[in-house]
Amino acid sequence: MAEELKKSYFEVLGLCCASEVALVERILKQLNGVQEISVILPTKTVVVHHTHVISDVTIGPTK
Repeated sequence: MAEELKKSYFEVLGLCCASEVALVERILKQLNGVQEISVILPTKTVVVHHTHVISDVTIGPTK
């Protein structure tokens, strides 16, 4: 049976253009457990679908 994916949302305040979207996607795709990435540029939101192998803290910065 396939492992259940978790969906995490991150606000990336400095995100402003398509070249930065590509950079964010390239960085996140390298992380073990990341399955899918969606970047919503107008809302500066990154949605990451990942396994439980990786945590939200590992993917995004802490406050």
